[in-house]
Amino acid sequence: MSVVTSIAVINMKAYAERLAARSKRLAQNPSAHLAAERTKQTLDAIAFKANLDVLKMPSAKAKAILDIVA
Repeated sequence: MSVVTSIAVINMKAYAERLAARSKRLAQNPSAHLAAERTKQTLDAIAFKANLDVLKMPSAKAKAILDIVA
């Protein structure tokens, strides 16, 4: 696994844990500042998806190379 892939996996795990913790906090404390928590959840979800795209990149590059060669 490359360094970039390792970093993406670590980040995805961290963002998934943060999303779960935020959801749990909101469920336990409905008086929490909903807008701020929801904004942070959205940002974490976007970051998670960006790291997922990093993992998909080698596959996309390989496909592009095969398309050029074929």
